[in-house]
Amino acid sequence: MKRYRIYSEAGVDHGTWQGHDAAEALAAMHREAGYDVYADKGRLVFQHAADRKVCGDVEDWIVEAQPLGTKPQPGTQAAVIEAMGIDPLAAGGKLVDGQVFKPDADPSHRGKCGRCGRPGVWIAGAGEYLCARHQDDY
Repeated sequence: MKRYRIYSEAGVDHGTWQGHDAAEALAAMHREAGYDVYADKGRLVFQHAADRKVCGDVEDWIVEAQPLGTKPQPGTQAAVIEAMGIDPLAAGGKLVDGQVFKPDADPSHRGKCGRCGRPGVWIAGAGEYLCARHQDDY
């Protein structure tokens, strides 16, 4: 299994999904949204033809393979999830500039970490910008 970050053509981030290829990851994303779909030979196969018109196919999305072996910062919730044998990105975490962030991180809003001044992203639950190391410090 590989991890893929999926964006709409408009650039909306739809998270990180797992699959053997981009089509499987995209199918997993659509299934989570309630569509009856599977991947076959790199293409999406929908149970209902109307769903294809709404969702499109692989070429209608930006699907980027994510580097394997990315580790969360020690002491974060992501590190605890990983220690439980769960991939934090598959559990909804976000990969931002090679760092694992929690699901409520918004990589489209960047600023300086309110704790240390390093580059960070907006963490909705905290209501402030935090870096990967300090993302749980609220």
